[in-house]
Amino acid sequence: MKTCLHLTFFREKTEFPLVLLHGFMGSAAAFEPLVSFLPKELGAVGIDLPGHGKSLFSGSSCVDALRSFEDVSAMILEDLLRAGIGRFSLYGYSMGGRLAQQVALADPDRVHRLILESAGFGIADPHKRQERYHRDCRLLDDIRCKMDFDAFLDWWHDMDLFCTLSPEIKARRKSEKQKNDIAQLKKAMELLSVGNQPYLLPGLASAPFPAALLYGEKDARYMAIADNAAKSLPRARVYSIPEASHDIHGAFPRKVAGVIGEFLAS
Repeated sequence: MKTCLHLTFFREKTEFPLVLLHGFMGSAAAFEPLVSFLPKELGAVGIDLPGHGKSLFSGSSCVDALRSFEDVSAMILEDLLRAGIGRFSLYGYSMGGRLAQQVALADPDRVHRLILESAGFGIADPHKRQERYHRDCRLLDDIRCKMDFDAFLDWWHDMDLFCTLSPEIKARRKSEKQKNDIAQLKKAMELLSVGNQPYLLPGLASAPFPAALLYGEKDARYMAIADNAAKSLPRARVYSIPEASHDIHGAFPRKVAGVIGEFLAS
């Protein structure tokens, strides 16, 4: 049965396959190096999130109808059922990690394990949440041509969040992101901004599934977020990845695959 969002099956379906949700301006293809190091017996499927990869608002009326974070999580759950996937483990990176939490809380009985890489949990203060939403919606306003987008991507990857990425990995990530359409990304940001989501940490505190929180030891901001969240999540396991910053799976796919394999086997 046809899905609304584009799914990439890296491996054949198995019991509790790993569903992968990418970050802003990414796509399922960004997980290919990681998948190559995962345990051979583990099924893996990546999802292009709305406005990214092949899940375009302009190409699908059901994608274009999405209006909230909750709408997107419901669509992911429905699409996985259409693809024959009932229960699954869920991996989310950054923006995809925030969305993974919403998916898991929307139908916790279907989630075997939740793994979050460099992911926040939302903003508790509603006024600060609204301020962040308006700021996010203006993020891409100055991009009017390919040259502007190239400059934006250079600025993006020069942030401290990505301080440990090699020039080669930065070039690869930039090339991947250049495939995006700016109009699609603007709509994606309006939909998936941290300012457009609920604060999810309280809900996760009583969730029935174990969670793993991954952060890079060079990513001070998300290290603090993960360590603080672990105090509220009794079943959480925290993993610090040495020499890593924000995009851990991009720089250290073998290490991240090892963490995934260990956590899913526990």
